[in-house]
Amino acid sequence: MLVSLLVLSAGCGYRAGYTVRNDVRTVAVPVFANDTFYRDIEVDLTRNVVAEIEKKTPYRIVDSSAADALLEGRITRYRTVVLQEDSKNNPTETEVVLVVALKLLDRRSGDTLYSGDVRDGDNFSAPAGETEMQARAALFRRAASRIVETAFEEDW
Repeated sequence: MLVSLLVLSAGCGYRAGYTVRNDVRTVAVPVFANDTFYRDIEVDLTRNVVAEIEKKTPYRIVDSSAADALLEGRITRYRTVVLQEDSKNNPTETEVVLVVALKLLDRRSGDTLYSGDVRDGDNFSAPAGETEMQARAALFRRAASRIVETAFEEDW
């Protein structure tokens, strides 16, 4: 019974995780550019992306001069939006929104392997003791995972 279940599931198109690119072994990730007025968020996001690459892919992070591929990022939007206020106009629920433009370049050929945006957001509630910094940290971890999955996924 178990064997037939495994055989049936093997051809159904389901996959766990994502398929990494076979044409890349080393990657350089310079600090992302930041078009917003929020200081140093590009450093935090870049650190999260590097950690995600090291944790979930076979790629080795190297200097750009030795890399097969270069992952460039630009934070084009980071903003906070008050979603709900109490009777005294104090925010009770706030959303943080992040948009990152990405480009994965093959350093050997100069070809663009991926180009696109990753958008994500998270909410926090000050009355519940949550802070923007906590929401930002959670958002950056999740966005880093999406960035790596999106930029490095091999087409089937």
